[in-house]
Amino acid sequence: MKAHLIPQELYYQLLQNCKDELPYEACGLLTGTQNLIRSIWPLKNELKSSNRFFVHQDQVQKTLETISSLNQQVKAIYHTHPNTEAIPSSIDIANHINQEVGMVIISYKSSEPIMKWYKIDGLNYTDCPFVVL
Repeated sequence: MKAHLIPQELYYQLLQNCKDELPYEACGLLTGTQNLIRSIWPLKNELKSSNRFFVHQDQVQKTLETISSLNQQVKAIYHTHPNTEAIPSSIDIANHINQEVGMVIISYKSSEPIMKWYKIDGLNYTDCPFVVL
């Protein structure tokens, strides 16, 4: 499996956007072409919760239309774990509806954020490589 490539500027923008949402979970989409991430799309967590997120379908649909107009594809859905490790919970896995799209979790449990990329396959998950350029 090829590593996903994330430009450093986008990586730091992602971490800052997520930090700005603390103590609540942040969420959004990572998009790009082939294995290169070209854009991040923060979405509004309507639950204002530290352990769950929900985004209204209208917001998702409008964002997906814009992404499509840029000829990019959704590579991962990201969200944060403000107080726990960057490991998918059973709820994360159950709610991940597209196995072709990765799951990125950014944990703020430690002093420095930790980001992990996963492939979800049914009730199982595996680590996926990514490189910050």
